[in-house]
Parts: sequence; structure tokens; C-alpha cells
Amino acid sequence: HLMALKIPGLPRADLYIKVVQFANQFLLENACVQGGWNHGNHISLGAELPPYRLTTAEALLALQEIPDNPKVVKAIEVLQSFEDEDSSPLSLALSCLALDVYGKPREKELSYLLARQKDDGSFSVNNMVNGLVLVALSGENPLKMSSSHETT
Repeated sequence: HLMALKIPGLPRADLYIKVVQFANQFLLENACVQGGWNHGNHISLGAELPPYRLTTAEALLALQEIPDNPKVVKAIEVLQSFEDEDSSPLSLALSCLALDVYGKPREKELSYLLARQKDDGSFSVNNMVNGLVLVALSGENPLKMSSSHETT
């Protein structure tokens, strides 16, 4: 995963830098035409495919050291445009964290997320998802990289 390669404190050998730059470029080249990302190619059989909340949030988290890139800026707009329908607790939690990284409001996503809380207090049968939701709700963002961590 690209974010794992960007953990602060890792050695920055030339090969490492090339791999991260290649991965960043791969993501940027495979952005959907209307912005954001989906789970595969952005075009299939000549048709433009739509972005998804989850993959757009994941890519934005991975590309946070290039916030002014036009595809990143467009993807933030796309992420903010998603509504409540078909949004899982996982995709909403990652959306909250991604929007926080870029200093964007996340109240809408937080309200969608809280609406998914079950009677027992959980958000999912998957404890990894519950943990990520708690991180998103906490206001702390361990996925936020320092601004001095340039790799491109």
C-alpha cells in the first residue's frame, strides 16, 4: 500500500523515491475522467466509469503530499459531492479522515456515519471498521502526514 511507504522516518533511498513517485503517477493517471477513483480502470469498453467514495478517499489519503495537484483538487470536490446513499461506515470513516487531511469540512460525512450506528454502539460486524470509525470520530487523524514529507 502506497501509504505504508510514506510513513515518516523510513529511509529515503533512490529506489524508494522512484517507487513512490511511480505509484503517485499511477494513481494520477488512473483517476476517473470526472475526478476521483474507482476500483479499476477509469474507462472500460470505451465507457467512462464513475468514482467511488471509498477508493477516492483512499487515493486522497495516499496523495496528500501533493494537495495542489489538479486531479487531487478535483477528487476532493468529488468526495464532497457524494451523498448518503450506498455509503458504508468504512467509506464514510475514510472520507472523514481524507477531508480532514485537506482541511475540508466533514460534518456531512460525520452525520451520515453516525446515522449508521447500531443499537449496540457498533457500526459494523467488522472490528477493523469499528476501530477506523472511532478514529474518524475522535478528531485525531493518525493518517495525516507532516507537510515536510515530500516524495514527488
